[in-house]
Amino acid sequence: MTNFEKAFRELILIEGGYVNNPYDPGGKTKYGITEKVAREFGYNGDMKMLPLELAEEIYEKLYWTPYKFDLIRNSKIASELFEFTVNTGDGKLASKILQRSYNVLNKNIQLKEDGIIGKHTSDTINMYKFYKSLFKTMNIFQGMFYIALAESDKETLHNMRNHKETAGSDSRKTFIRGWIDKRVSL
Repeated sequence: MTNFEKAFRELILIEGGYVNNPYDPGGKTKYGITEKVAREFGYNGDMKMLPLELAEEIYEKLYWTPYKFDLIRNSKIASELFEFTVNTGDGKLASKILQRSYNVLNKNIQLKEDGIIGKHTSDTINMYKFYKSLFKTMNIFQGMFYIALAESDKETLHNMRNHKETAGSDSRKTFIRGWIDKRVSL
């Protein structure tokens, strides 16, 4: 099973089936696919009947392939990137969070936080051995984003989307993985 197939199966468990929540600006959705997007992909039927195979095709074409998540070998990290991209509609933000999380945890090599998963980012992440810390740190940043969204904190949202790289303190980076792994429950 490919990383995309694993990520898609996990996502469907989160997104669920048919929903038409009046508070959701997406309107009618099935498997998290909005009616608007389904129509753009040529689906003309009742949203309650949207085929799972079409949802999978849409997710791969819109939320996986353009952001090159297939370059990330660790399925847990790739799935997290995908899920955050689907929820926010912003794969570049998800990729920036990956890069920023790596930079927070590493005092040697720093990744450019440009939101692009290219050869340097993918090679660096694929060689990184502290996946548990990386995954947790990504989730912390996601949590910060969701809290800012819920609180309508425009400044935090702006700063997360437009974060500028910082070097950080090497002495504090000595302890960061321990803090993340032992003090953050995810």
